Amino acid sequence: MAIEWYPKQAPVQGLTGLWGGTQGALTSGSSEQLPFLGGRAVWMCGYSGGGTNNAEYVSIESGANTSDFGDMQQARWGATGTSNGTRGLCSGGGNSPSYGIDYITISSTGNASAFGNLTANRRDTSGVSNGDKSVIFGGYSPGDTVLDYVSFDTTGNATSFGNAADSGYGAGPCSNGTYGCFIEGNDISGAQYITIATTGNSTMFQNSWPYDGSGSAGGSGDTDNDRGISSYGSAISYFTISTLSSGASFGTNNSGSSGTYISGASDGTKFVFGGANGNNTISYVNIASTGNSSTFGNYGSGNGAYYRSCTSGDPS
Repeated sequence: MAIEWYPKQAPVQGLTGLWGGTQGALTSGSSEQLPFLGGRAVWMCGYSGGGTNNAEYVSIESGANTSDFGDMQQARWGATGTSNGTRGLCSGGGNSPSYGIDYITISSTGNASAFGNLTANRRDTSGVSNGDKSVIFGGYSPGDTVLDYVSFDTTGNATSFGNAADSGYGAGPCSNGTYGCFIEGNDISGAQYITIATTGNSTMFQNSWPYDGSGSAGGSGDTDNDRGISSYGSAISYFTISTLSSGASFGTNNSGSSGTYISGASDGTKFVFGGANGNNTISYVNIASTGNSSTFGNYGSGNGAYYRSCTSGDPS
């Protein structure tokens, strides 16, 4: 089921559908689909004594344990997941840093296919999308200042997007379709953003955040998809994407999946996240209301993998 957006204000010019093509002017009372927000979350690869190549999925709405999706092209960890609602990408990562990009069709389980390569060899990447572009940010050296992108509809190698304002890796990604934001991370101070429709360097918008660390899970949602949310350790924070506001405390991740190098995805209403080191628990929060997390389910693989990548899309 695709998520629909009923804008509160009009007009909004040049908005793009996150993770779909470019949207035109939106007028009050109209509805526009946000095809990147789907009801199926897919976790891909991870680290469990070495890189893994398995993928598993779950219905975000229902809450349950994950089921097997298929295998990725290569075993790796520290990749990032992005989506246009139909096609999911797994970019970077590796037992050693990787150029590789794999893709899956989210609505049909099965093995991944090769998409292309990033411009720089790296892992611990973060990614955002507007439904047309998948933009990959930073990563572990030597690609820690690199921003590059691909178009979802056409397989091939990535193209340079720009450079990061502050180098680092393991940032929590989120987007409202116009801005792509990268929250904290290792060696990253505060938060930075890009305008996804136009290539260019990222810009710092906050020099500090409610927590510090790398390996954050990030997502977005609420009624106008304008609330960014990120979790690191036991902390969950949120902010308003369109105003690039300061981060504020959302609540505590107290359901057993707190930790570093976690990942997650959103259907616009619920944010599901997990993959802490050695822990198979998945947590969730309702994005519109602050509060502590609850237990969602467990990873079906049961291998305690972390450094997973994750994205969401339409299950049908």
